[in-house]
Amino acid sequence: MILGGVHAAEEEIWRHAREAVLDIVRDTTRSFDNAANDAGPDWDVVLKIAGWANSAVKLFAKGPGEAATGAVELGLDVLDAALPNGWGPFENRPEEGSYSSIRSAFEAAISRAAADIGTEEQILVDNLRVNLGHVTDDKGSYDLSRPEILDVDEGSDLGARSEISIDRVLAKEITGTYLPNVAQELYDAKNLLHPNLDLMPLYRDGSVGAGQYGPSSDYHPLHYLLWDLLGNLGTETQYSAKSLDLAIADLFGQDTDAASELREHADRVEQYGIGTPGSTYDPWD
Repeated sequence: MILGGVHAAEEEIWRHAREAVLDIVRDTTRSFDNAANDAGPDWDVVLKIAGWANSAVKLFAKGPGEAATGAVELGLDVLDAALPNGWGPFENRPEEGSYSSIRSAFEAAISRAAADIGTEEQILVDNLRVNLGHVTDDKGSYDLSRPEILDVDEGSDLGARSEISIDRVLAKEITGTYLPNVAQELYDAKNLLHPNLDLMPLYRDGSVGAGQYGPSSDYHPLHYLLWDLLGNLGTETQYSAKSLDLAIADLFGQDTDAASELREHADRVEQYGIGTPGSTYDPWD
């Protein structure tokens, strides 16, 4: 929601910024024409760039605010920064129909449009930084504990056969259907993030807004972290399903090869460091 809100806010900021520039150029040209004909300035520029960052999460969700509540429940900060005093619809008419007055109004309007973009993007940047801090300072709330089943390397690790009652059909549904489907959903969610990695459409002159690449440098760390968290959980789920399936088969002797397959699987878990700090799949490395 936080990352999507950045996209939604930027879309509205730049849509209104383009409209603002067109309005400024149109009214300036018309006012110069009027001045050349001894008529008064014709100026109707009202900038509407400010205010979109604060609506980012709701814009992304396209709903009546449920997304904002959900973000709060996740421990994340919804964009809610106050604009500077006096920030609002901008109207700056030339005081007279002279060339210098019209030029001054033009320059003031362009400067204000650039300042509005900068103010909005700084709100986005600040919010990204705060939320990245929330996640990294409270890892346990965003990264589920490593499943103990991953440490099983023989069926007896589940317990004594005489003490365990397992419905083999239901267990197979869990290991062969439900958990693999959960893992795939996580991988799909991770893949859906990839197209949104590129923020090159935000590229602009470094003097505008939050700089040449906008809020990109603060967007990417949170984006990569979410990408890694989804992939890590998917991998843990996938390997856990296999561990449980082989452990049950070994425990009940339903497959003569289950014991060796379980040991090989446990070796791969250890080799790849599934769910362990510093591994290839570690979101925090």
